[in-house]
Amino acid sequence: MQLHGRSRTGRSGAAGTICEIDFIWQDASLPNLPAHLSEVCLKELGSPAQSPRRFELCSSQIQQEFSARAVQLHRATGRTMFAAVPAQPVPPWLLAAWWLLLSVLRIPGVGRLLVSPRSAA
Repeated sequence: MQLHGRSRTGRSGAAGTICEIDFIWQDASLPNLPAHLSEVCLKELGSPAQSPRRFELCSSQIQQEFSARAVQLHRATGRTMFAAVPAQPVPPWLLAAWWLLLSVLRIPGVGRLLVSPRSAA
């Protein structure tokens, strides 16, 4: 089972990140859940060291407890990473030069003309 959504606001007050939670089941019994949930709160009951791990899923549509053998949390970190790395501006003339070169290289045989011929010495 996978849950997709946005995490709640963090401690720093920043907006929540897009995340995905994957559950790995102990047995073949999956909880009956609707296809879409809204205003979901997922709580872990007990300690993460206990096996199987127990969870409570609360939403406006359903409230259910279930257990899973393992859980994986994946967060989208692209926005945070690119905010930390400053953008390097590229001059318009350089973009135009690359566009022109790549466009010319699409023509069959032009690549051989641009490469300097090697003399047989």
